[in-house]
Amino acid sequence: MLVSEFPVVNRDNEPSINPLGHTRLRSRLSNIDTKHLPMQIHRWMRQLPEEWIDRQRGERLLPGRVRNIHGDYRVSPDVKFRHNLVESNSRTGEKYEGGLHLWGLCVYPYYSELTDLISGEPGQLGSWYVTADALSQGREYLEQVTNFHYAITIDPRKGKIGKWGPRSGRIPNDFWDCEIYAMAAAEMVVGNMGWEAAAWENWRRTQKQKSQTKESRRKRPAQQVEELGAR
Repeated sequence: MLVSEFPVVNRDNEPSINPLGHTRLRSRLSNIDTKHLPMQIHRWMRQLPEEWIDRQRGERLLPGRVRNIHGDYRVSPDVKFRHNLVESNSRTGEKYEGGLHLWGLCVYPYYSELTDLISGEPGQLGSWYVTADALSQGREYLEQVTNFHYAITIDPRKGKIGKWGPRSGRIPNDFWDCEIYAMAAAEMVVGNMGWEAAAWENWRRTQKQKSQTKESRRKRPAQQVEELGAR
């Protein structure tokens, strides 16, 4: 996954180009949920090439391509994510060799954003896309990403209480978490990728022009062709 390159395609699965002019892309940043097995993940991370992981050079943090992350209620919604260098496991006291670069994430803004994307108008810029084989091959994925919601309940003492959670306790939410961490990864690297509003606007205009050209060709009446030769 980390060494592969993927072709840029449009919604018709045709070769395309992204707003920065690339026709092939690779994973810029992969976030790993490190909350449950931090020591095992830390040991695995140390086996990766040094430039792939976050590392400290003096006071400066050099960003890698693989990052430890976990949901953290102490991170405020306006900050969204925050880096910490953890010396030891808070539960066992076992020390992390070289320290664990761990990013705390405030998940709630992403919960709302992901819900809006999934609920968006199909075919519009920013709407949620899945692969063509999602219904046949990705049933478990679809069940999980649509199983999380914001529910309002009535408490006899406190009145209305809103809370995020699964619709069904029988369906896991691992794929939902994956999408949340992927959204956070996109925001973490956006400043270094040059995805300014102007690039998106230029891409949007180009796509609109292509769509209008394709539509006009489709509606263009067939021209009458004179037959040559003997009748």
